[in-house]
Amino acid sequence: MTIIKANYAAGNFGKVVVIGLMPGADLVNGLKKVCEDENIHHGAIVTVVGSLHKLTFSQVVSDSDERKDKFGPGFTEHRIVSGPLQILSVQGIIYETESGEVVVHIHGTFNDLNGRVHGGHLLPGENPVRNRLEAVIAEIKNVRLTEKYDEKTAVYIFNPEQL
Repeated sequence: MTIIKANYAAGNFGKVVVIGLMPGADLVNGLKKVCEDENIHHGAIVTVVGSLHKLTFSQVVSDSDERKDKFGPGFTEHRIVSGPLQILSVQGIIYETESGEVVVHIHGTFNDLNGRVHGGHLLPGENPVRNRLEAVIAEIKNVRLTEKYDEKTAVYIFNPEQL
């Protein structure tokens, strides 16, 4: 028998918000602002389409990588790709810190003018919309989504709780 370690909780979708971010708006901060304005503290990014001027992201690295101590447990330094870039796929989770701050955690894949694909964890404030960007966010009700620091693994662990 396979043992699966998981934290989970079941909820329901609440309100669904359809968003159009204008040229120059930051993808991460723009979606976070809409979540704050709409009082969405727990949710999912359902879909995102559009383009960016540039992409700023980080990626996972080996635990033995020398950058581990400098940039946190297993992440690269920030990588920047100049655009224009087309969004191929974006997904994410909206949750709260233990102090109640809204976090929009986004990963995505993008292609540049040469057809190369880039992707990883998007960093706030560094992913400006080029032409346009459309997104759909769904609120998740009856569940509290947070992250908590885990001393054993030295990383933040996603922690869904049933309400």
